[in-house]
Amino acid sequence: MELKTVDQRLHYIDHLRGFMFIIMALDHSLHAYAQKFGRFWFFYDVDRSEVFDMFYVFDQSIIMPMIFFTIGMFVFSSIKRRGLLNFAKERLIRIGIPFVVGVPFIVPILSYPKFEHNEMPGLSFWDFWTQYYFTEKLQGGPFWVMYAILLYTAILVAIYYILPPVYRLWVWGTKWAADNPVWGFLLFGFKCTVVLGVSDWIWGAPWWIGFLKIFNLQASRILLVVIYFFVGATAVSAGLFSDNKFIDKIADNWLKFALLTAVLGGAYMICCVEYFDIVYGEPLLRLKQIWGEWPKAIEVSEQFLPGIIVRTTLLGYLGLSQALLLLAIFRKFFSKPTRMWTSLASNAWGIFIIHESIVVWMQYYLIDSGMSIYGKFLITATVGISMAWLLSDLLRRVPGIGRVLGPQKFKG
Repeated sequence: MELKTVDQRLHYIDHLRGFMFIIMALDHSLHAYAQKFGRFWFFYDVDRSEVFDMFYVFDQSIIMPMIFFTIGMFVFSSIKRRGLLNFAKERLIRIGIPFVVGVPFIVPILSYPKFEHNEMPGLSFWDFWTQYYFTEKLQGGPFWVMYAILLYTAILVAIYYILPPVYRLWVWGTKWAADNPVWGFLLFGFKCTVVLGVSDWIWGAPWWIGFLKIFNLQASRILLVVIYFFVGATAVSAGLFSDNKFIDKIADNWLKFALLTAVLGGAYMICCVEYFDIVYGEPLLRLKQIWGEWPKAIEVSEQFLPGIIVRTTLLGYLGLSQALLLLAIFRKFFSKPTRMWTSLASNAWGIFIIHESIVVWMQYYLIDSGMSIYGKFLITATVGISMAWLLSDLLRRVPGIGRVLGPQKFKG
């Protein structure tokens, strides 16, 4: 089949991708201060608030789907420009190297504060790294993203070259959804809802699955992120991003998407926070305890299933409305390259790799400061983002590192 690609740089997509990594850094800056969801983070404060829980669930609904969507968009453009072998080489350099370096050297920096504060006060980082990390605390941390990108890219490319009729069918489905926007919205949201509902029921909303400790993915989001990644690729293959009329129509409806996002977002945030124990229950773990005792298993189903259905329905449609809103806003208001936006786009990958270590250690050092959690969040976010941005910009000038972190510095 003919390989349609994005032949001209879409500045608003570059800006959107950079913005999503900033939102990720903001989201990580508030994790420690979320009352209910803070316990899932590398380090959490003694004082926490449900206000941050609200922001957490709203951000988490779109960050990874949107990032993977934009990454998927440029898979085939890169293959067309570089060739398949050079594309694979470049992916291994930009994504594989951070994974290989990050797991043994960066993830311990993230894991140490919580271990020292909660389990072994006074333990040095060196002792933690040499005695506990590789034996007890080994994990992939944020570098699961690299593993996932490589895995999903391999699957996408294999299907394109080995099963082209399947890929053509996906492209047709994406084009049909664009040509029939109401039905497309309803059916795509329903597909996300079903995928999320099944994933939640099998694995539970917040839990991770994988092997060898470092190859883990968030179970309830695996299939959702795959969908967005593949749709990013098929939308380009269908020519949607070359159709200015179609993209401008999305942009012109930004206010409708904003209102829809506000309604769905409000309902989803209330659902997740007010009904946390039901929505974020552990159905699989409960079922394992009573496996084979079907009356009890049915009772557990009746307890968890309604909450799962409500949460995943809201999440499936909220994520889609957020994605459309972001595409609309960036197309309409942020299409022109500026020094700030181009710098952010160039440094987005570096910010992602660097920011988390700064954020976690800021949260660690501020825990006994006596400052309000809102003040701690503002300082953590400001310092974390600005330092990560600056360090990325500096490191990209270093030969070799620049090839890993991103394109050359914007001259403007």
